[in-house]
Amino acid sequence: MNRAPIQTERQSAMLTIDWTQYDHLPPRKQYDAVGKLIDQAKAAVAAKRAEIAANLSADVGAQAAAETLGISGTRVYQLAARHRAAATQTTAEYAYWAQINDGSERRYLGYIREVIEAGGGDPDRYDVDSIGDAYRDAIQAELPDGVVFAREEFIGPYPAPEGAREEIRAAVARVDLWEIIARHDLDETESA
Repeated sequence: MNRAPIQTERQSAMLTIDWTQYDHLPPRKQYDAVGKLIDQAKAAVAAKRAEIAANLSADVGAQAAAETLGISGTRVYQLAARHRAAATQTTAEYAYWAQINDGSERRYLGYIREVIEAGGGDPDRYDVDSIGDAYRDAIQAELPDGVVFAREEFIGPYPAPEGAREEIRAAVARVDLWEIIARHDLDETESA
């Protein structure tokens, strides 16, 4: 069977890394930051490979795409499905509460209880659920447009923009949790 050769437009891509942005970090943080770059690069390459397989499959069929790419027809289908799923995704997980909150392993309400205890208070003297609701509302008001704080995670439009976590951390930092805690002291509200 004679087939016309597949013509592809060759695009060049360049990855530029400004290593000086990591110079101020201690060695462990530099090491971790560079590791994240590797993960990001791998994810970008995987997404591009999936796009190539999906587009080629759409143009010439899965079997011809498999032969051209040197992979199985099953793998072409998998990559095409991954590409379609990514293309139709409308929201993305930007971060989890523990990632925003200095790596604390505590869940959201656990963190509030921890803050009250660290300040010398007894969490049982406070309406922690109401504090959680008020704190969440205050954080939500500070978040960039389109980003939502739901349960333990921050979600927003897909794909997540570069620097999304830093913007979320800044939004959380602008909220005075202690002011909210003070409004929900059960001893104070009962005596008022």
